Amino acid sequence: MRISTMLMGGCCALALLISGGSLPVRSVGAAGVPGGPRASVTVSSAPAAVPLALPGPSSVTVVPHLAQPGATLLASGTVPFAGQPYCLCLVPNGAFAAADTPTPTPTDTPSPTPTATATDTPTPTPTATATDTPSPTPTATQTPVPGGPDVAVTASCTLGAVGSFTITNNGGAMPSAGSWTLTLDGTPIATNSFQLGAGASTSINTSGLFGVLELTASGGGIPSPVTGSATCPTPTPTPTPVPPDIAINASCTLGAVGSFIITNNGGAMPSAGSWTLTLDGTPIATNTFQLAAGASTSINTSGLFGVLELTASGGGIPSPVTGSATCPTPTPTPTPVPPDIAINASCTLDGTGSFVITNNGGAMPSAGSWTMTLDGTPIATNTFQLAAGASTSINTSGIFGVLELTASGGGIPSPVTGSATCPTPTPTPTATNTPAAAPAVAPAGAPLRATAVPAPPRREIRQAPARMGARTLATGIACVASVGITPADTTFSGVALVAPAAGSYDLLLLDGPCGSSDAAILAIDAPGDAAGLEVSPPIPASGRVGLFLFVLALAATGWFLVRASRG
Repeated sequence: MRISTMLMGGCCALALLISGGSLPVRSVGAAGVPGGPRASVTVSSAPAAVPLALPGPSSVTVVPHLAQPGATLLASGTVPFAGQPYCLCLVPNGAFAAADTPTPTPTDTPSPTPTATATDTPTPTPTATATDTPSPTPTATQTPVPGGPDVAVTASCTLGAVGSFTITNNGGAMPSAGSWTLTLDGTPIATNSFQLGAGASTSINTSGLFGVLELTASGGGIPSPVTGSATCPTPTPTPTPVPPDIAINASCTLGAVGSFIITNNGGAMPSAGSWTLTLDGTPIATNTFQLAAGASTSINTSGLFGVLELTASGGGIPSPVTGSATCPTPTPTPTPVPPDIAINASCTLDGTGSFVITNNGGAMPSAGSWTMTLDGTPIATNTFQLAAGASTSINTSGIFGVLELTASGGGIPSPVTGSATCPTPTPTPTATNTPAAAPAVAPAGAPLRATAVPAPPRREIRQAPARMGARTLATGIACVASVGITPADTTFSGVALVAPAAGSYDLLLLDGPCGSSDAAILAIDAPGDAAGLEVSPPIPASGRVGLFLFVLALAATGWFLVRASRG
């Protein structure tokens, strides 16, 4: 409501301006004041209060006023906790800031999928071949005597050391007994007598004798000794075969790299054996191998998890040999789930907007940001970071048009937008009151008019209650008027602040005693640069007397005009 009056007199001029709501005006007489009775104006809370959100279940109600210096503002509301100090603070309009700090969230990296391979490198097996060349059999001859014995000795020896000596008489009969002597490598080992008729023969056999065997026959009419010799070669000794002695060394690293080494600590494998690899009892690979004495072969695996067992058998191995190793299954690394952001937007007919950002996916690995536009023009922005299933709210009031909120960043695959239209309300016409038969004010003759002027609409954007505690006074800003309160209950009322001078102000509720540098702002009458508390210049004392006289004159003139119109 705005009431403008003008009184021009010989001694004084009076101007009274009151606006900003329905404000009661009282005239209080004060005795003992020179110059007549005093008129004072007291401004208190108007009915149209502004409710503000607080953290938790708290709230406060404050009302901006258009008043004079020294006018009293009465505040009431609810605080979060009783018995703790709070401060009601008057600051120049818009002298506060909001500071929000996002909380970062860690990230994860998936592990590659391993592959499994099995390799086998056999060791070649050497072979040996033994050969034996028998010595030729010598033949002994003699010059026969006509009519006398003609003796010949034939000799031979097999590889098995079986010697054979045959004495044959190809001439006349021996007139008397002769003798034969057998030597081994020149040493006599046997002797005997013999006598053969014409064409007769006799045999001498040996076995197990190795070396040069020589048999000599003489006497019995033999013209001269006759000799026959044969060599029985010493055989290569056949060693007793040593069986293979197989050992398997098995191991597996944490990275699932398995190693199986087959080593032959015994004799050479006479033939090929085989190995079989199982995983948790199921065969997964097999192959053949043959190792010489002291040789080894390796079988390697990778990417196989569980109990690996390798068994070697055959190839002269007395019994199957087994080696096993466990490749532990690694803890699986979960595939990160990206955030899934949804925005629910709504706006009521009275211009109260609500935007709820909900994360239906995985936790946001870092902070994202939201931006709000009004009819396409950005009006607010902030950061946020939500865990899986969490949500946050952004609320508006007194803003009309198309509101659109876009969330992006923080691992969100693509920007997400929600919009709501807050319809502009149909303005309520303001009544203009013109008093009937308004008298002319002497001496100027100007008519007296009272016109109600609606207060300008306020625009208000409030962060969700959980974020209000981050607001603090801007650097270098101090309360121009303040009063500390420590309510015994969570509610308070009738707390007075006195306007220090003309100007535009905001009324704040601070968490903590007045003068604290880090007190948090729990509530404000209206954020932003919209008009807050406005205080007009004071009315001079002479103006107060003039006002009183003007009121009396106005009443007398009205009475006179009414009487005149009726007469």
